[in-house]
Amino acid sequence: MDTVEGFKLCASAFFKEALAAGRTTAERVSKLRSLLESDSPGLDAARSSLLKMVRAYRGPNWSGPPRELRRLNYLLSDGADSEVAALGFSVFELSAVAALVAGERHPADFGKAESSAGVQQRLLELTLKRDQLFQRIGEEFTPADLLLSDWTPEGLCRASFKMSAGEVSIVPKENAGARLVAWVASHGDS
Repeated sequence: MDTVEGFKLCASAFFKEALAAGRTTAERVSKLRSLLESDSPGLDAARSSLLKMVRAYRGPNWSGPPRELRRLNYLLSDGADSEVAALGFSVFELSAVAALVAGERHPADFGKAESSAGVQQRLLELTLKRDQLFQRIGEEFTPADLLLSDWTPEGLCRASFKMSAGEVSIVPKENAGARLVAWVASHGDS
C-alpha cells in the first residue's frame, strides 16, 4: 500500500470518482473540455487551473480526486471559478476535465486501484493484520529472543529483544511489537 500502484486509483476510476464528486456527467465534462481547448477568449484562469490540476493529479499526493472545495482552492488561479461559472459549470467539473486529461495523457502516473472505497477497505484490513502481528510479537517471544542486561544485586535485569542489540525493551508489552518493527525498519542494513 505504500506504492502509487497500491493506493492510487487507476485513471478510469479517478475520472469516474471525479464525475461523482462533481455530480456531473461525462457529456458535460466533454463540453467544458471542448470550450477550454478552443480559442475562446476569457478562459485564461480556467486553463491555468486546468494545467495545475493535471500536474497535481499526476503526482503521488492525489490518490483520488478531491471531494471538498477547500482541497481544490490552491489549484485554482484567481478568477477560474468565475470563468467556469459564467459558462454554467463548476470547479468540480473543471477538476473532472483535469482528471480525464491527466488519465489520457499520462496513464502511467496512476495506480491500479479500482475504487477509493476498495483502497480504504484494503488499508483497514492491512492495519488490523499489522496490529495483530504487533500484538503477537509482544506476547509470543521466547527466552531465546531476549537479551538480559543491567543486572542488579537483587537479581533484577532489563529484558530487551536480542535482535535489537538491547535497544528495544520488551516492556511495555502492549507496544513492544510496534517498537521492535520500527527499530528494525530504521536499522535495516545493520
